[in-house]
Amino acid sequence: MHLFIGMVFYFLLVFTVVLGAARCNRHWENMHIQRLDFEHQAQVSTSGERVTIGTRCQELGGTQFHMSRKLQSYIHWRAHFFAAIVPVLMRFCTEEPAIFEDFLAFMGITPDDVLDEEFLRNLVTHSNFSAYLAHSVRHCIMDMIEVKPITWMAVLVVFLVKVPLHRFLHVSHFDLNLVIFGLSLVVALVVMCWVHKINTRFIASGRAVQCEESISTASATQAPGRTVHNRINTETVVLRMLQVVLFLLSYTMAREMASVHTWRTNPSKTTVIVLSHLALLLLLALVLPREIPKFAALMALPPYVDRENVRTMLFVMEASLQHYGGYSENLESFASFRRAKTASFMSSRGRSDLNPPPPPEGEPQSLGLSQMTFRSGSGSGNSTDLVGG
Repeated sequence: MHLFIGMVFYFLLVFTVVLGAARCNRHWENMHIQRLDFEHQAQVSTSGERVTIGTRCQELGGTQFHMSRKLQSYIHWRAHFFAAIVPVLMRFCTEEPAIFEDFLAFMGITPDDVLDEEFLRNLVTHSNFSAYLAHSVRHCIMDMIEVKPITWMAVLVVFLVKVPLHRFLHVSHFDLNLVIFGLSLVVALVVMCWVHKINTRFIASGRAVQCEESISTASATQAPGRTVHNRINTETVVLRMLQVVLFLLSYTMAREMASVHTWRTNPSKTTVIVLSHLALLLLLALVLPREIPKFAALMALPPYVDRENVRTMLFVMEASLQHYGGYSENLESFASFRRAKTASFMSSRGRSDLNPPPPPEGEPQSLGLSQMTFRSGSGSGNSTDLVGG
């Protein structure tokens, strides 16, 4: 009975995180659309001059443009990502080529061809950045929903430690519950501080890239050496720890709430424990839906990109090629882009780059997140929703 009630509390808390992730996905897609509208407005007002969106308020050609703080942060995230992701992808392609096999086959690139960095940069910068963020967050949220065996093992170890402490050292359940209570606060605060620190750094990096007005120059720098964040999925480790403490917190509250013995022997103390745990759960239900999706998205940006993030980026790029309307800017059709791609890596065979064919009539439209799809790894041709399942 206690375990069942504890699981109910845990999944109610996770449900709020899922709702928060859905709100973040809609927000990023809105930012994607607003960025396109803002850039189109600025380009029209400046008579076709190249516009770099790097500040909150710009005056171009006598016209003043304003953007919201949220849009400004999104653009800085995007600038930082595009400036750093290409060297990371090239390094993964060299060190772990198996990850790129399906993508290169889809692109028609054979082992005899050279994957041109400039072509890859062009493909990355014209992919749907909001879809990449949403899909990266989806992986983490799905991991929180499903209680993995390692989580049960961690919970079992905690209970195995609690038993001798209570039996031989006479540590009360109240004191042990305070430890779990404190761990929950510590993990939540660590996530919040980590999010704030990374967000500040990435916004500063994106602002620097925008001020240079040259993403291609910034992305020409070499990727830093591989760190622990590139070898393992760091966000999954942190969220797995959070999953354990949230489950222990939920179970502790359920145990005190459903215990007839504690209510009879010490009702006032039990009331304090239940109310304190309930207050903490409500606080986490308010904080985690905003911080967890943001944390998962930030950990999907360089230098924290791991092989799972690389696979996600390849899926998004492939989806952009399958649905050329999903490109963020004015691009050629799929067939035209494939021809331009072929010319870009022909330099390895002694040919110079060719001019890409003219774009087709009409303006490409950005796809919504629910419309973005990617091929399954089996290569069967079936399409799976990029976001939303």
